[in-house]
Formats: sequence, C-alpha cells, structure tokens
Amino acid sequence: MNSGKSNDLDLETSEQTPRCPFAFQRAEMLRRFKADFFTTLNHDLRSPINNQVSSLEIVLADLHESKAEMREFITEAQRAAKHHLELVEACIAVGKYCPPVRALQPRSQSLLPILQRVHQLTSLQARTRLITYAPISAEIIPASVTAWIDDAGLEQVLLGLLSWAIASFSRGCLSFSFNIAAETVMLTWEMTGDLSEAIRDPARASHLNWVVAQNLLAATHGRAMLVDRSPESGCSIQCVLARQQPE
Repeated sequence: MNSGKSNDLDLETSEQTPRCPFAFQRAEMLRRFKADFFTTLNHDLRSPINNQVSSLEIVLADLHESKAEMREFITEAQRAAKHHLELVEACIAVGKYCPPVRALQPRSQSLLPILQRVHQLTSLQARTRLITYAPISAEIIPASVTAWIDDAGLEQVLLGLLSWAIASFSRGCLSFSFNIAAETVMLTWEMTGDLSEAIRDPARASHLNWVVAQNLLAATHGRAMLVDRSPESGCSIQCVLARQQPE
C-alpha cells in the first residue's frame, strides 16, 4: 500500500449543496459531467475536420510536388477522418449515457465491466489533457474479481472521481491498479504529471463529485481517499469496496 498522508473525504453533506436531496445531487453531477464533456469536445471535433479539409485541398489543387507527397496528404486526411469518427463515437456514447438514479441494489458483481465503461466515458478527457490513460482489460483485473456493489452506483462514483482527477492535472499519466484483502478490494488510480494546486485544496472535500461518491460508497460500506505523497511523486485516488455483504 502506498505510503503517505491519507485524506479521508468521508463527508455526508456539502456547504455548497445544503439540504439538497441526494437524488438531485446525483442527477446534477451527471449533468455537469456531460456539460463539461461537450464543452471539451467542441474544439476537438473541429481540429480533425480542418486537417482533413486542408490535406484534401492541397491534393485537389495539385499543390503536391510528387506522388509520394500526395500519398502523404491523403494518408493524413485518412488519419484525421478516423480520429474524427472516434470522437463522434465518444460523443454518442456520452450522449446516450443515462444511468438510473434510484435506490441502491447492492449485490456481488464483477468490477471489470464497470471499470471498462468508466474508462470509455473518461478517456477523451484524458487525451485532451495529454494524459496517458491505458484501457482496463481482463489482463489487468480479472473478471473474477468481485465486490458488494450497486453497479450503477459504483459507475457514478468512479465517473465522478476520475473526471475530477483528470480535470485536476495534465501532461502525465493516470494508471490503475488493485489490491485484494480479506474483506475489501482497493482500486487505485495513480496520478503523475502537472498537478494543479486545486487537487490539494482542502475545499475539494465539498466538491459535488466527492460528496456524491462518499455517500454512494457509504451505503455499501465503502469509502474513497485522496493519498497525497509529494509534488514530485504525485498522488492517488483510492476506492475501498467491501468484498461481501456485511453481516
């Protein structure tokens, strides 16, 4: 387990969201996630289209000096088109994302499908901020690794924590690992790179994403922490889950 100062953000309420029904907090967190996503996507969608148009205009105007150079421009246009399709697919996935905001129904479930969905929903954010963020596969965490969770609830927990983390640094790496103990499973995301001062601000505990995450986790006997080591070595988000139904 990583050494360092652990800041347990176990809060039930927030000064910024007083007396706010929890269902509303959950819905508001999802609304903000989508709003931030599409704000980011607005610029990213334009860039590959501009690259396609510029490359094809050079070819159509016979401004290339050789067939080899023409192929280079066509290849660049093709690359930009594929990137644009990836962005459109990400846009469609987030647009369709509408998890149920309901009472939690915890049971023993595999963590892998949830981790993969969350990665799909947050990978574009990471790419935009020049963060290396490798996909999570069965080779990294086997499908046999389970925890006592509500799938939609945990998905929202991780979506909130990771989108907050990605927005808090750039030009670095976000890497996943896990550890199994007798009664718990710990999920860890290490953040290294250009971390903003906001990530170490004590006021982060009142950030809506953290408030929602802690309330959802507490309902299934889990919790989340930000482990702060040093400016040089970065920090990590840890999510502790119960392996079985508590007695």
